[in-house]
Amino acid sequence: MVSYAKRGRENYPAALPRLAESIERNTSYDYFLWEATDSEPPHPLAFKHLTHDQRPYFFKLTMIQLMREQGYKKIIWLDSVMTLEKELTPDLFTHGIMAFHNLGHPLKNYISDQCVSYFGCEKDLPNMEQTWGGAFALNFNSPTALWVFDDLLNAADSGCFNNGTSTREGFIAHRHDQSVLSVLLHWYEYKLLPYGTIVTHPHYLQPFEYGTDFYIAHRQIPKA
Repeated sequence: MVSYAKRGRENYPAALPRLAESIERNTSYDYFLWEATDSEPPHPLAFKHLTHDQRPYFFKLTMIQLMREQGYKKIIWLDSVMTLEKELTPDLFTHGIMAFHNLGHPLKNYISDQCVSYFGCEKDLPNMEQTWGGAFALNFNSPTALWVFDDLLNAADSGCFNNGTSTREGFIAHRHDQSVLSVLLHWYEYKLLPYGTIVTHPHYLQPFEYGTDFYIAHRQIPKA
């Protein structure tokens, strides 16, 4: 498991100890959590790392590639604000991918015109679901996972991770890597895991509107 946290709109590094504790409590997975202070992750062998200012959220691909170069094949990305609630089971993976449905947030409202143009996906856009960029996994023993990662890199190089806009009715904001991953999973006909296997605030609290059988929870940042 891998994560990266840097102060931004909120104090994301403050959530890393809670994420680490949840991993240790619920599984024996190896994990690497990077807290950015004045330093950036090292460059992987395969490509040059770019800062968040240079290429938003590219640090996710950097961290995943660094773990690949350490010999890991199954790599799980979790944002610092996530917690692991129970061990992830093999049935969560299809074609080497684990990804979740971002319920109530259709992709058409969260993808820039520039990114739609790059993928040529305008006709399919009304039927595209959005995934969670803050919790996903790739098993690089699977060809599909390899293709998805390579496609993420290519889309990032083409500017799809950058800030973008749209004149589309209902557009709210471009979601960078999350928007790109959503298109790719649609292309590869991956069926997103239903909301309820992942939950956000307040659904991990009583009355548990989506049940208690969730693997990952998106939580609020701990207060100092």
